Amino acid sequence: MERRDPRTIQEDPIQKVRRVAVLGLLLAAACSSPSQPLATTGNVSGASVQPGRDFQLAVGAAARIEGTASRIVFRLVKDDSRCPADVQCVWAGSAKVVLTLLTEGQADREIVVNTGVEPRSASLSGFVLRLTSLSPVPRAGSPIPAGSYVATFELTAP
Repeated sequence: MERRDPRTIQEDPIQKVRRVAVLGLLLAAACSSPSQPLATTGNVSGASVQPGRDFQLAVGAAARIEGTASRIVFRLVKDDSRCPADVQCVWAGSAKVVLTLLTEGQADREIVVNTGVEPRSASLSGFVLRLTSLSPVPRAGSPIPAGSYVATFELTAP
């Protein structure tokens, strides 16, 4: 039986293509945004929000509306077409912020508010929730990781 030096064995081209394809799929899956929102069952806790005050939520965070049985959960950002800070644009663009309103005894309600187009606010639990800003600000050639967004909201009486 002939012994070969393992460093000189040629890899089958088909095996090489398969290995590269699997690696590419794994990398794409690791870098993509979540396809499913966070689960709405179980205990979603968070800070208490007072009407009349601005507050911030990071992706995945929740806040209880003080004096109610409702909580707001920041699920994800979709369709972020905001103009990068280091680019001159004709249009400022917009981003969709997807929230879930959890109220005891009621079905979960999805809420979508935008940074640049209507709707920029939504009615919930007897209040008006308005998206006032979204960070980080985009930069040309630097995609924003899905979990790094922080939204600032204003909660007021109608």
